[in-house]
Amino acid sequence: MYKRRVFIIDNSSYGTKSSKMWEDFANELETLDNVSRTVLIRGREVWNVDPEYAPFHDLSVISENLLNQLKRYFKPNSVFIFADARDPLVFMLRQQNQIYGHGHTFIGIWNDGTYDQFGVIRTWLRGQDYRWSDKLERALMDCYDYNLTPRESQVHHISKAISSLTAKTVKYCPLPFSSTLWKQMGLDYSYDKENLVVMNSSGNAKHNEELFKSLQHELPEFTFMSIHSMGLDVNSYYRILSRAKLLISTNSSDINAFSIVESMVAGCIPIVPDIQVYSEVIGEKYLYPQKVLRPPHLNFIREGQVVLEKIRNFLDNYDSIDMTDDIKQIINKHYSSEQLLNIVDGLTKN
Repeated sequence: MYKRRVFIIDNSSYGTKSSKMWEDFANELETLDNVSRTVLIRGREVWNVDPEYAPFHDLSVISENLLNQLKRYFKPNSVFIFADARDPLVFMLRQQNQIYGHGHTFIGIWNDGTYDQFGVIRTWLRGQDYRWSDKLERALMDCYDYNLTPRESQVHHISKAISSLTAKTVKYCPLPFSSTLWKQMGLDYSYDKENLVVMNSSGNAKHNEELFKSLQHELPEFTFMSIHSMGLDVNSYYRILSRAKLLISTNSSDINAFSIVESMVAGCIPIVPDIQVYSEVIGEKYLYPQKVLRPPHLNFIREGQVVLEKIRNFLDNYDSIDMTDDIKQIINKHYSSEQLLNIVDGLTKN
């Protein structure tokens, strides 16, 4: 029986624990009978990069010696999983595969693109000519044998926008992070919860810092901490989350709700806007109207009371609120490893 090698190109940025999540999934892959070995290629750290260029690094966060690593490790008929499909590295690998007949299979996970009018990339490019980006995404999709997206709403958007995708289809597939999230659910962080409200928006997100400051001004009896740009290591990041009672998001756009879910696992009750990426994953009771975020800032003065009320209500009743069932439901639906494991298992049996 022939066994395949599987490579995971971790060029994504889903949160502080991304590499650990993919590492655990790599271990799950090795339990498949037809997988000989999994190799996780981690993205290069970008937190200390000049912020003007950080977004571009985030789109293709690959190690400097990535091609040399792949050349040393891959065997014919390997499987490549790109955690972020919007990565031009696949052009080089696909071309090499075609020329030399290696028989590789390429799987791309689409998190964001110009096909999503509410996405981060579209937000960055709004008001500009981004037809070049549409063409880039079409070309990338043609490189992948499997185009997957972790958001059900994106299946239609991608298929409609990328009309050249004929023989191939875009399929919904949860991010395969259930193994690590279940482990995190069972941990005892041994920290007393404080009246601490944190904001942990990723560098990719379009967050409203002014709204966060206004909330702090309105609620001086609580401690507010914006940790998205503090450059914390994993342990320090989770220590803060384990102390905090609430997590506030002021994002008008984001790629994935993963950072919200990992904070819920650490015991932070989320209060997030009802943008599509959050309303699709996070329960309605944790949402507030996104119109609060829209300029002018007068919208917060007029509509922000609902956010203040949620903060006070959750903090006053924190000890009686149990998110366990909500978290389990979210993990089972949006972060289960089963579907991607089945895809790879089917490939390795052929």
